[in-house]
Amino acid sequence: LWFYSSSYKWIFLLGNLVISLCSFLSVFSVGYLAAISLENKYGALIYNTSILSEIYGWLAAFGLFAFLFTFIREVVKDIEDIEGDREMECHSLPIVLGVNTTKIVLTVVTLISALVVGYFCFYLNPFGTDNISTKYYIFGILIPCIILIFWIGKAAKRRDWRQISTFVKFIMLIGTLYAGIVGYLFVVNFPYILNA
Repeated sequence: LWFYSSSYKWIFLLGNLVISLCSFLSVFSVGYLAAISLENKYGALIYNTSILSEIYGWLAAFGLFAFLFTFIREVVKDIEDIEGDREMECHSLPIVLGVNTTKIVLTVVTLISALVVGYFCFYLNPFGTDNISTKYYIFGILIPCIILIFWIGKAAKRRDWRQISTFVKFIMLIGTLYAGIVGYLFVVNFPYILNA
């Protein structure tokens, strides 16, 4: 983060990717430490189960979610702060490509993010296509992403971009709260876990 504040944030796209990677690592490191703890407790036995692959699969899903939506929020903030960044001679996405091209990039990344979350929700979900995950995805992620794309297309003033930035935070909160749903689904579908 020190390197980011001193130099990376002035380099085209690198600052956004560094902050997004930090978000990914903050999610990944917690689960990685849990996996190490399980390896220390159960030794080689843990490799005879699918527990570690489940942990790393969920880490990848939540980490990728954090990476993508942090990237979106960082680019939105770059548009919001375009005047100040120009004065500081930053080479942010909206300064280098222009606001209209950056809107297209944001739209594409938002679509990709919604599709990636949908992929994890429907194809990598160990609970099958359960009703809770489906509704959570549709109302918590998909519809807000459609609204976000609409707002990105309409945004013209700094106030609009501030509103979009806050809305991206809301989507990130909703996505993070899905961890509680996952915990509930594990208890319901695999009750023997509580007795382990």
